[in-house]
Amino acid sequence: MRFDYGDAVKITADAPIKYLKFGAFGSICGVDESVQNERSKEFNVGQGTPIYLVEFATGQAIEVPEIYLKPQ
Repeated sequence: MRFDYGDAVKITADAPIKYLKFGAFGSICGVDESVQNERSKEFNVGQGTPIYLVEFATGQAIEVPEIYLKPQ
């Protein structure tokens, strides 16, 4: 696991636009570390890629694959 709960993160510039709908900056508030086949297809990532729940200043949160996050 690359990020911990509460870590400030930025959505990367190469992330699909759907991950930027609430802004580019947020904090980690959850993680699914054991992504299996069905969820990996949903997010278009390889099996085992962590999916983080990122909360934005608006209070809204979305799930974002680790490959589209970097430390803020």
